Amino acid sequence: MSRTGRTAAIGVAAAIGIMVSGATGYAQDKPPETVAESRPISKAEALEFGKGMADAIVRLDSKAVEQAMDTEAMLEAASSGVKAPPPYREGFLNGARKTLERDGPPLLVELRPTIQAGANVRVTKALEWQGRPAFLFRLIRPEGIVSYLLFMLDRRPDGRIRAVDYYSLSTGELASQGARRMYLAGVAQINRGIVDRLLSKDHDLFKHIGDVKRMAVANREGREQEALTIYDALPEELKNEKIFQVLRCAAAQKTGDDAKYLEAIQDFARRFPGDPASDFQMVDGYLLMKQPEKSLEYIGKLEKALSEDAYLKVLRGNILTLLKRPDDALAAYRAAIVEERDLRPAYDGLLGVAVERKRFGEVAELLDTLESVFDEEIGDLSEVGEFAEFVASPEGKAWAEKHEKQEKQKPGDKSPKP
Repeated sequence: MSRTGRTAAIGVAAAIGIMVSGATGYAQDKPPETVAESRPISKAEALEFGKGMADAIVRLDSKAVEQAMDTEAMLEAASSGVKAPPPYREGFLNGARKTLERDGPPLLVELRPTIQAGANVRVTKALEWQGRPAFLFRLIRPEGIVSYLLFMLDRRPDGRIRAVDYYSLSTGELASQGARRMYLAGVAQINRGIVDRLLSKDHDLFKHIGDVKRMAVANREGREQEALTIYDALPEELKNEKIFQVLRCAAAQKTGDDAKYLEAIQDFARRFPGDPASDFQMVDGYLLMKQPEKSLEYIGKLEKALSEDAYLKVLRGNILTLLKRPDDALAAYRAAIVEERDLRPAYDGLLGVAVERKRFGEVAELLDTLESVFDEEIGDLSEVGEFAEFVASPEGKAWAEKHEKQEKQKPGDKSPKP
């Protein structure tokens, strides 16, 4: 199946983990209120903190990630302002803490398989989000699928900066909102004084909380069809819950069945019109509907929301290539490289356009650039179908001859043999 660099959900199962087996909802509209030192966090500080946290995630350093994230702030945001029996609140908080102690940070649990598969992780910029200092976290899977999280920061009374919540473009809301929805649903089961003020679907959601966790685990472990089977068996009213729709879209995408994935995207858009998460998904949706011009419109919306991002320029270039607008595509790829010199998918885009236009001199230059920028060796291209014409061209033959000479001139491995 052809990929043009699509969007995907992350931060979903992590929100679940905050509540032991929680979910994503919409109950809270503001980031958690925290007592912070008055000295503001500069963009330079936010960017430095974000890069350190991203490095910890790449290393799968559970302790460092736990120290960077203030899970207590998210738990407080989930439970504050709700009248609940003290034993229930204590059980909620203690259960989440025990899960953190047993499994590590939920976000890291969710990201671990993707990181181990070779995903590229980067914090690209500091910005202000919902009135709070934040940094943009981007994850690109090896197949080119991209996800974004925005981490909001506070300076604690001791002067340290910590991430107190994060917003997922995949879900269109804060992680703390998911935990709050589950907290409300649990309270509704035991406090009849609140029941009348809560929607009945909260009760149904609480009864099916095991299904949320099972879908999340199935997605994470590569059993996407099992996740879809769980979704199909849900009562219809629960299919209006965003957490089930997000997990369904993630599973449908992983099946590789474009028709199934498009059906999930369209169903999400129908149930949540105008939702930010729907805008994110419709980049893929319009590609699957063979309407790339509309996908470009949604790329523009994402660029506006994120104050632009180099990889969005790569996605734009990919779509422009589909539209047979190679000059515009090249401009997009080059703009991406200006922002991030080591953004590999941008070079791949340039190379693809050069090959398609049979500009074999440019192909040879780009191959040399790839070896230089990424410190890698380009292997034999004679058996790579898309490079057949390049290999047969005078430019290709000259590049291969030069490449072969360079290989022979490299010093051999003179280390002692075991």
